[in-house]
Amino acid sequence: MSASATSTAEQAPTAASADGGGGDSSGVEAALAELQRLRARAIDAGLLQPLDMAAVAPSGSAMHDRAGVLAEEKAYVRAAGERWELSGGGDGDDADVAPLECLEEICEVLDRLHSLEATVGFQVCASASPELGGGSLSTRLNWAANTGRVIRPQAQLLRDTASAVGECDYTADNFAYGSTPFSSWHTVFQSPPLAAAVARSRAAARSRAAAAAATTTESDDGGGEGGYVVMGSSIGWLVFFGALALGIPSVGFELLPSLVAAAERTKADVAAAVGGGTRSCGVSRARFVCGDMLRAQVGTAAVVMLASQCWDEQLFRATADKLAAELPTGAVVVDYGDKLGEAAGGTAFGAAPAAVVRAPVSWNRQQTFYVWVKT
Repeated sequence: MSASATSTAEQAPTAASADGGGGDSSGVEAALAELQRLRARAIDAGLLQPLDMAAVAPSGSAMHDRAGVLAEEKAYVRAAGERWELSGGGDGDDADVAPLECLEEICEVLDRLHSLEATVGFQVCASASPELGGGSLSTRLNWAANTGRVIRPQAQLLRDTASAVGECDYTADNFAYGSTPFSSWHTVFQSPPLAAAVARSRAAARSRAAAAAATTTESDDGGGEGGYVVMGSSIGWLVFFGALALGIPSVGFELLPSLVAAAERTKADVAAAVGGGTRSCGVSRARFVCGDMLRAQVGTAAVVMLASQCWDEQLFRATADKLAAELPTGAVVVDYGDKLGEAAGGTAFGAAPAAVVRAPVSWNRQQTFYVWVKT
C-alpha cells in the first residue's frame, strides 16, 4: 500500500492562481515546478496523450454554470424535504419512502463542495468526450501545464495521484474525478431495494443508540454496523448525502489524502455553521478513512456504493470478490456499471440487478445506476 494511503491527510494550502493573482508567489512557483516534474514523470510513464486543449477547456463545460446547478440542487432538497414531511416523515420506516433529514446541513454541504470543486478545478473538462480522458490525471496534467492555471491544492492532488500511481498497483485512470448531484443520488435511493435496506439500517441504528444510552456508551460505528459504505469517496459527496439525507452511519474510503482532508474540512465547517461544532449535527454520522477500500470492514454493512466508473478490471473484480465474501445477505450494492453480478460469479448478487435507475451525473446526462442485492 502506498505511503499516501496510510499517512495522515495533509491540510491543503489556500488556493492561489499561477499568474500571481493571489497567495505567496514563491509557493506558486514551487507548485508550478512540481507540476512540471509530475508531467515529465507522467510522459515518461506513457500516461499522457496529445489533447485538443480547446475541446477540454473548463469554459466549455456543461457544469460551467455552477451557480445555476447549485440553485437547482438546493431547490430540489427543499422540495423533497417538503414531500417527505407531507408523507409523515417516514414514520414507521415506510420502505417506500426514502428519508430526507438535515435539510439545512445538506444545503451547507452543497455550498461548500461546489465551491471547493470550482476552486480546486478537479473537473477541468466535465463535458469532454471519453476519448479525451474526462477528468483523468492525464487531462488535468496536460490542461494545467498548457494553460499555466494551477493552484496549490490542485498541485497537492496531482502529487497524491502521482504517488499512488507510482507506489501501488492502480493505474492513473482509477483516479478520474466526477460528481453525482444530490438529486440524482436521492432518485436512485428511492428504488424499493434501497429504501427497504435504509429502513432496516435506520431501525438498527436506533436500537444501537438506545442500547448505548442505557449503558452510557457512545454509539459511533461509522458504516461498519449496518450502515452505508462508499468505496472511492473522493471529497465526500456521497458520504455526506447518506449521513444527512438517510440519517444512518456513513463511511467513505479514499486513497488520496488531499481528498480526504477536503472532506474532513467540509465536515468541520458544516458542523460549526449549523450546530456550533457539536456532535448533535447530522455530519457527525459521516466518517472518512484515508486508506485502501479493499481493507474496509463491510461484514455488517447495509448499503455499499461503488464509485467504479473508471476502475481497472483487476480492481473491480477484487472489490466484487470482497463484497461477495463479506457482505451479509440482504445487503444492497449501488454501482455505476452492470458487471457486479458477473464479476462475483453470478451467484452472490444474481445474474441481473434488482433495480436500474437513470439519472444525470457530471460526465453523463443519462447515467445508468445498477442496484444489486446480496443473496
